[in-house]
Amino acid sequence: RSEQKQIEAGQLLKRLDISMQEAARLEGRVLSRDSTPVPGVRITVARDPGPDADLRAQWMALRDGIYAFGDDQGRFSVLNVPVGDVIIRLEADGYATTTMRRSGVQPGQRISKERLEMAPAYSISGRLVDPEGQPFTRAWVRARHTASPDGEPVRQVLGARLESDGRFAIRNMPAGAYTIEVRVPSWGDGPRYENISQEGVSAGTQDLVLKLRERPPGDAPQRRRSRGSD
Repeated sequence: RSEQKQIEAGQLLKRLDISMQEAARLEGRVLSRDSTPVPGVRITVARDPGPDADLRAQWMALRDGIYAFGDDQGRFSVLNVPVGDVIIRLEADGYATTTMRRSGVQPGQRISKERLEMAPAYSISGRLVDPEGQPFTRAWVRARHTASPDGEPVRQVLGARLESDGRFAIRNMPAGAYTIEVRVPSWGDGPRYENISQEGVSAGTQDLVLKLRERPPGDAPQRRRSRGSD
């Protein structure tokens, strides 16, 4: 818990009372769809910013969440789980990153999940180039899950770093369709480029080419949507 207090210069704060609340505990086992244990899985639990929160709010919540790692048999135990509504994320190499929600966690509650399932992973790879077709690296690339063969997609976002040749690879993705988004910062010298967004990219797509378009001087950043490669 954290509380904000206003303290004046030279003031001696003699007493500071902060009410603590008993946390919950999450434990269980992570298996693949063929019932094979998933070793070394990372389990992150965080306060749920709500189903209507944007993707940045969810990412920031998970960044500040509580995490633990599973053993060779996929068993795990996460202590100090916050009460209320939480989101749970499972991450392991070679498996699709999975995000789920649980509502109404109570103080001191022990949440046992004998089986948390992870699906096979897909990837999307490609490269980012400038209008002349040269590699571009000063940007962020992320994928937003928009359609899933298993039903409604979980509101989650996966990102990737750009290599020196402009190539990127987004890994550990669930099956389905994604919107690939490129965000170009507006600071620094040189040409300014529009943010771009390409919809309907299937998990497993390789060698995707994303081409930037220069933004006219004085224009605010815009998002360009397309359904095919430039």
